[in-house]
Amino acid sequence: MVKYLPKASAASNTDDRKLLNDVKFTYHGDIPLDCEPTSFEEAINIYKTLPSKIGYKGRNCVPMTVWLYSLDKLAGKTLTLNRPRLDLTVVNQIQERFESIEVLRMKCNDLEVRPTCEYDESYRQKIVEMKTIVDKSERDLKSRLSITVTAVTPIDVIKRDVGDILKEFEKVPN
Repeated sequence: MVKYLPKASAASNTDDRKLLNDVKFTYHGDIPLDCEPTSFEEAINIYKTLPSKIGYKGRNCVPMTVWLYSLDKLAGKTLTLNRPRLDLTVVNQIQERFESIEVLRMKCNDLEVRPTCEYDESYRQKIVEMKTIVDKSERDLKSRLSITVTAVTPIDVIKRDVGDILKEFEKVPN
């Protein structure tokens, strides 16, 4: 971070001013700037605002360098890749939830082939709506589980989060 910003005074040397004015600045980055810097002072002011544009905890930035480092050396034994450590009961609960979603999908397909569906448009629309809800529910469950299960966090946190996700998706009527 730039901590010192030199200011030109009226008594400063004209050669120094000319040197600063002749410097060209080019920004190479993914964070959009308000304007391209044309002078030394503008460049310093813009570069001072870059941390605020990066966002909270670097939310708006993309890492350009990746360092591979062993997790056990980084944080001890509390952080591990948790996929193989999930309890069998948690895996069974996840599988049961996906099976119940598949049962709902089969029920929708069975209702769709009934003769009533051919004659009653509102009945058919409700079935189509239910199928889209079931598909969306399955996609949401898969995406949330994939984020939670593959996270590099303590296993107890993952078990708790998976349990919370499954409880939330049980509220969806079967």
